[in-house]
Amino acid sequence: MFREWDERRTDMLQTDYNKSLAATIELSLSSLMFQELGPDARDLLGVVVFFLRGIDENNIDWLFPTIAGRKNIFDKFCVLSLAYRGDDFVTMLASLRDYLSPKDPASAPILCSTKEHYFGRLLVCIHLGKPGFDEARWIISEDVNVEHLLNVFAATDATSDGV
Repeated sequence: MFREWDERRTDMLQTDYNKSLAATIELSLSSLMFQELGPDARDLLGVVVFFLRGIDENNIDWLFPTIAGRKNIFDKFCVLSLAYRGDDFVTMLASLRDYLSPKDPASAPILCSTKEHYFGRLLVCIHLGKPGFDEARWIISEDVNVEHLLNVFAATDATSDGV
């Protein structure tokens, strides 16, 4: 049943006469505004899709340090209605999530880089009342994302020491 859903999940987006949500999404992705965001834009969308809560706007700099204009890119995602903001997170509607989700998370380079940033931040030793405790409170807002990250990469890369 799950395999069939995975194979057909985007079929629900198709309707007659090419007036589908899939066509609308592709129109946004082929727009000049989206193309001007650069070669990493679609992969960044894949990262937003991957994380169930989306991306915490306060963490954009440490998650994507090598992407130039990263905050502007996330702003444009919202302008193009590919994402929306809520509770300091940039996230997506479920229908967009289904259409844009990476088929193989382990082969998505920006997602793998983001995974390493999360894991690096998780590996610190934290003790209540000790230095560094307050800086580690980011995990409270990211609990759903971290749980999903660990679940997916533990299933796909069980031999990894990091996972």
